[in-house]
Amino acid sequence: MKNLFFALRYSLKSLRGNITRVVSITLGLALGLLAFSFIVFDLSYNSFLPDKERVYQFWVHYDADGLKANFAKTFEPVAPALKTDFPQIETATRFRREGAMPFESDKRDFEANLIVADTSFFEVLDLGVISGDPHRALAGKDKVMISESFARRLFGREDPVGKELRYQNKRSVTVSGVFRDAPQNSNLWPLDAILSDGDLYTGWNKGEGFDTYIKVKPEADPRTLEPELNDFFIRHGAPDFMVDAIQQGIPRFFFVPVTSTNLVDGNTVRMALIIGILALLIIFVSSMNYVLISVSMLVRRSKTIGTLKCNGAGKGDILAISLYETALLVSAALLLATILIYAMRAQVETLTGIPVSVLFAPARIWAPLSVILLVFLLSSLIPALLFASVSVQAAFRNGSGNRRRWKQLLLAIELICVSFVTVFVLITGLQFRHMVSLDMGYQHDRLIYTELKTDSRTANLYREALRSLPEVERVGVSLNMPLHQYQGNLCTDGATNNTLFSSRTDMVDTGYLATMGIELVAGRNFTDGTPYDQVIVNELYAKLQGWTDDPVGKITYNFGSPMTVIGVIRDFKIKAVNAEVPPMQLHFLSLQGNQNFDNLVLSIRLREMDSRSIRAVEAKLKQVTPQVRFKFQIFDEQLTVERHYERAFRNTVTTVSLATLIIALMGLIGYVNDEIRRRTKEIAIRKVNGATARDIQRLILHDLSVITLPAILLGITSAYLFSREWLMRFNDRITLHWWIFAVGALFVAVIVACVALWQTRRSAHGDPIKMIRTE
Repeated sequence: MKNLFFALRYSLKSLRGNITRVVSITLGLALGLLAFSFIVFDLSYNSFLPDKERVYQFWVHYDADGLKANFAKTFEPVAPALKTDFPQIETATRFRREGAMPFESDKRDFEANLIVADTSFFEVLDLGVISGDPHRALAGKDKVMISESFARRLFGREDPVGKELRYQNKRSVTVSGVFRDAPQNSNLWPLDAILSDGDLYTGWNKGEGFDTYIKVKPEADPRTLEPELNDFFIRHGAPDFMVDAIQQGIPRFFFVPVTSTNLVDGNTVRMALIIGILALLIIFVSSMNYVLISVSMLVRRSKTIGTLKCNGAGKGDILAISLYETALLVSAALLLATILIYAMRAQVETLTGIPVSVLFAPARIWAPLSVILLVFLLSSLIPALLFASVSVQAAFRNGSGNRRRWKQLLLAIELICVSFVTVFVLITGLQFRHMVSLDMGYQHDRLIYTELKTDSRTANLYREALRSLPEVERVGVSLNMPLHQYQGNLCTDGATNNTLFSSRTDMVDTGYLATMGIELVAGRNFTDGTPYDQVIVNELYAKLQGWTDDPVGKITYNFGSPMTVIGVIRDFKIKAVNAEVPPMQLHFLSLQGNQNFDNLVLSIRLREMDSRSIRAVEAKLKQVTPQVRFKFQIFDEQLTVERHYERAFRNTVTTVSLATLIIALMGLIGYVNDEIRRRTKEIAIRKVNGATARDIQRLILHDLSVITLPAILLGITSAYLFSREWLMRFNDRITLHWWIFAVGALFVAVIVACVALWQTRRSAHGDPIKMIRTE
C-alpha cells in the first residue's frame, strides 16, 4: 500500500509529463481496442452455433482458363442426396437467399431479408427457436418463421404464431414460429424471415443458387467424403456440362467448417493480418513514446529514487512504485479511450459497419482485455527496470548510465514507424483513387435499376411504358447486372468436346447495351426474334478462342452446342474491387410470350439523376401493376457500397498514420527538450566562444539527423516491402514509383526539422550567462 501511495503522489506531482504520457497511451489504446475487437469479431464467424464443430458448408472450386474461384452455391437436391448417400452425415439442409422482400401486415408494408429453407434448417443451423416447433415449423407450404426483432416490428408484444402475412403483395403465409436474431458475425445475417420451401424441387438442371450445409455424426470427418463427391454428382444425374467438367478435373468439391466459411477466399485473413499489424504498430509506438518520456524524466527522478533507497527501499519497492504509476496512468488513459470511442461511436460504426456495443460484446471481452494488458506490459517494464537499477551514487551525481542510448533507440523506433505509415497511407490513398477512377467498360452515371420477379409480358409492359417517359433516356432488361454474380458457362472444343475455358453468361434485350453504355466494337446488336444460338461475346472471349481475324460469324460451342457470334463488345468489369474482366457471352432475352422469370433486372438511364425522376419512374411502373412495390437502386451508390471495405481500410490507415504522427511528435518534443536541458552548459559555452543561434540549431539538427535519416530509410524500405505484398491482391494496381517514397521521406524529415528548430529557438537565442546560472 505504501508503494501505491508513493506512485499516486508522484503521478500528481509530475502533471505535465504525465499528461503527455496519458495522451499517448489513450490514442494507442483507443485504436488498438477497436482494431483487435474488429479482428476477433471478423474471425469468430458462426461461433454462436451449437455443435458448430460438426457443421460444414459445401463448396465448389473451379479452376479453368478464364475462371478460378470458389463458390458456395450448388443445386437444390444436393443436401438431401448427401444425407441419403453418406452415413457419416447426420442431417443436411439447403436454403436460397431471396434478399430484401416485401411483406404486408395489417395494411402496413415491411421489407424483410428472406431465405427459403427446408425442414432440416434448425437441425443444422440452430439459431435458437423462441416459439414454434423447429422440426415442423417449416413443413408444408406457405409457412414462415420470423426473427425476434422482426416479430417486434410487426406485432409488438403480441404472440405472432398463427398470424397471417402477405408476401410479395399477393401470397398469404402463416407465421409458424420465432427464432433468435442471427448475430452480425454470421453468414446468415441479415435474416428476418425463413419461408418454407414446400414442395419446391428444381432438380439437377436448375436451381444452382442454393447454400448447402451438413451436420456430421460425432467423430466423423467430412474430408474423407470429398474424394467420393465426383462419383456422387455423376451418379445422381448432374447436368452434362458438369459431368464433362468433372471428367476433365475442373471442379473440386470440398467441405468447409461453418466457423471458417468467411475465410475461404483468403481476403478476410489477409485484411485481418494487415489491420493487426497496423494496430500493433500504433500500440507499440504509443507504448514506446511512454517509455521515451519516462526515460527522459530519469534525471529528475534519480534523487527521489536515491532518497527512497537511503530510507530502506529496495529494488523491489522501486519496481513496484513504477509499475503502480504506470497502472494508474494506463487506467486514466483507458477511461479517456472509452470516452473517445463512445463519443465517436457513429464514426466507428461508419468505418467498421459494426455497432460499438457489438464490437465489445461480453463474449469477446478477452480481446480488449488482452490489448490493455499488452499496453501495460510494453509501457511499464523498461522504465520500471531502469528506475530500479539506479544506484544511490548515480542518483546524486544526476547520472543515469546509458539512458541517452535508450532515448535514441526509442526515438529511432518511433521515426521508423512514422515513416512506414506515412508512405503506406500515401500508397493506400493512391490505390483507392486509382480504383475508383478505373474505366469499368460501361457508363454508370445516371443509372438506376430494380429487380423483378415477373413474367415476360409484364416486363415488356414496363419497358414500353418507360420508353415513353420524358425523364428516361434508355431502358434495358437483363438477367444480371455488373456487380451481380453471373452464371458460369463452359466453352468447349467442337471436335473433342474438351473444355477450352470458362466464361460468364447473361441474357439481355435489344436495349441493354445502349442503356449500359457498353460499346459494340464489331458486328451487330440483337434484334427482336434473334435465336438463342446467336451470341455476342466480349473481346477477351475472342482472344481466348484464338480468333486473330474478325470474330463475327465464328462458331463457338457451349457444352458442345454450336453458337454463332453476331457481335463483339468491349470488355467490361463485373466487380467494383479487383475489377475482374471475365470472358463474357450474351444471349438474346425475348420478352414475348408468357415466360415466368425468378429474377429480371430493369435498367434505366435517366436524363437527370434526381429524386423527381425516380418518383416519375415509379409512378409510371405503378400504372402497369399498382399492387407491386418497386425498390430502386442507384448504381453509383452500389459501387460505393461495394467499395466500402477498401474505403474503410484507407481511412483506417490514415487514422493510424495521424495518431502515430501525433504520438511521435510528442516523443520528439520531449527528446529535444531533454537534450537541450542536458546540453545547456555546452550551448552556453559555445555561445560565449562566438557560436551564433544558427550554429546552435545546426548542431542540434546534425545530432538529430544521425538518428532521423537511418530511421526514415528503414521506415520507407519496410513500407515498400509491405506495400508490394499488399498490392498483389489487386488486379489493377498502381506502380510503386520512387517519388512516392521520396515524398514520404521528405515529409517526415521536414516535420522533424521544424520541431527541432522550434524547440531550440529559445536556447539558441538565450543569454549564455543566464543559462549557466540557471543550469
